[in-house]
Amino acid sequence: MIFLFKNYKYYLKKILTTTGAVRGSRLKLSRFLNCQSGFVSQVLNGSAHFSLEHSIKISEFLSHTSTERKFFMLLVQKAKADSKDLKNFYSTEISAILDNRAQITDRLELKQNLKEEQSNIYYSQWYYSAIHVLVSISDYESIEKICERLLIKKSILLKALKFLEEC
Repeated sequence: MIFLFKNYKYYLKKILTTTGAVRGSRLKLSRFLNCQSGFVSQVLNGSAHFSLEHSIKISEFLSHTSTERKFFMLLVQKAKADSKDLKNFYSTEISAILDNRAQITDRLELKQNLKEEQSNIYYSQWYYSAIHVLVSISDYESIEKICERLLIKKSILLKALKFLEEC
């Protein structure tokens, strides 16, 4: 979902109102960041910005992948940039990521067919294929939502996601 936004504040407003627990999501974020909830509201609704330190923690809070984390940090840095040259630099970096994602083969990082051992693991548990399908649905872009939907532990989900990513 993050790749649909070119402004980190718009993205955060959207994600914090669609994460299942709409009520109190800003408060949860402020507690995670160890700051006042008013500061989070001030940033999201005003001209203030999160620090880079806050931003990396927000990325952790949202369980971003490494590519999503990089993209999010670029959005924050672009918003904080004062000079036109620096804003252009970050815009170019952001555009490069979006262009790369537009190439479906790059986005999927296609690999050869599953090896027999990988195939045995994939078909050994129902949740591998369920997770495989759910991650393609925009409503299930968070670890918490997938765990809630499939009624599985976070540790099992993370292990399965790592396996699926490797395969």
